[in-house]
Amino acid sequence: MIRLYQWSIIGIEDGMYVADGYVSGHPKLNEGTHIHTSVLIEVAEDVQRHCLLLVTHSGNHYCLAGEDISTEQWERTEKNLNVLGVSSFGTYAVSEAVRKTEKMMRGLEKRLTENELFLTMLGERCIKAFFKVPGGMIHELDVLVHVGMFQDSILCTRAGVVDFRYFPHGLGTHEVETYHVSSNIEKNHLYNMGTADLLFNKEILCGVQKIVTVEKEHFGGEGLFSPDVYDGKCLLSGGTELE
Repeated sequence: MIRLYQWSIIGIEDGMYVADGYVSGHPKLNEGTHIHTSVLIEVAEDVQRHCLLLVTHSGNHYCLAGEDISTEQWERTEKNLNVLGVSSFGTYAVSEAVRKTEKMMRGLEKRLTENELFLTMLGERCIKAFFKVPGGMIHELDVLVHVGMFQDSILCTRAGVVDFRYFPHGLGTHEVETYHVSSNIEKNHLYNMGTADLLFNKEILCGVQKIVTVEKEHFGGEGLFSPDVYDGKCLLSGGTELE
């Protein structure tokens, strides 16, 4: 069954609804593709599996785990779930998402040392990014899509904290290649949460549901001039857009 991460429920015209999120396990789409489903025709809560089961107009079946709800859109989603007759699931999902985040942060406290990056990857798409600074504080980073003339790229950044940028391969092969890494990053931990292996910089394989640690010598070269919100090269730092 297809799964959505960071999902929300969106109302469209004439009282119809669609689901939005990053897809995993879709037979036709790459892992991590951001989608809007076709119109929902069935919505039911699976109490035993703690998820919503959706059937769309196109015939696809989706599983939406409570812990994977988009907490940024939860108010809208909760309102729409009320209309769809599964009012209790919205409140439950938000509490599960908070619990999941707290558990993740406890795990990162133990795993990361200073100046280490942690990326949660779904195919070529970074879903969450964290960085531990000197002194031990862990920052959640902004994950942005930079729309380029020939090639889009993914930016995992926070001004004054860290800057990590990569190209998704974009050809269905689940490969990523870094083009800029700020000087303060010592290690990069990749967690592949998807259903397909991920290749990092043409040499490091991250298996399904595995965490791989990449040492600094494998980060890859610059390849081109890049802006940097940590090292001060901010000339081109505009022009980023949320996906």
